[in-house]
Amino acid sequence: MAWIIIAIILTAAVILLLFARLYITCDYTYTGGEQKLFIAVSLLGIHLMKKEIDMQEEEEGWQLDFSELPNKLKQGLQTVREMKKMADFILRIVYIHRLEWKTEGGTGDAASTGTVTGAVWAGKGMILGIIRGNLECTPVIRVEPDFQRRYVASSLNCMVSVRLGKAIHAFLKMIRSQRKLQQPVSGAPGHG
Repeated sequence: MAWIIIAIILTAAVILLLFARLYITCDYTYTGGEQKLFIAVSLLGIHLMKKEIDMQEEEEGWQLDFSELPNKLKQGLQTVREMKKMADFILRIVYIHRLEWKTEGGTGDAASTGTVTGAVWAGKGMILGIIRGNLECTPVIRVEPDFQRRYVASSLNCMVSVRLGKAIHAFLKMIRSQRKLQQPVSGAPGHG
């Protein structure tokens, strides 16, 4: 009889855990060629992970120019479009509780700085349009042009949540889709 009660309690605990929200906080900064990423993950108020990543070690020698930002935003949107099916699934299960995204910089020329600033605003607007259904906050989005200097700096601070059961499902779905991408297509030349 005791084992039935223990089984019921364990089953109830597992079900409650699957519906618990997993909170992920990200802070990303890019300043003068230095990139840093801080990630914190918590469940039921318990911090599961805190990690700071110095992205300089990951991409040695990589430097962004303010005039390149529109192209970088376009590349990001293209990547999202290519992974649309998985991105749509993830966007259905993720809720955004905080979003602060600030970009500042200049090209050294007032006219081109103005053009690039408008393109950066357009790119950020498109990204906000994609995620607007997931927002549970008022996003703080800024683009500050500097017409005198040539530099770029950006920071992104956000907190998202997902139910643990849905996160596990998304992870398994990602693994399955990765395997499909790695399998050779039958009927393709060279795959008799």
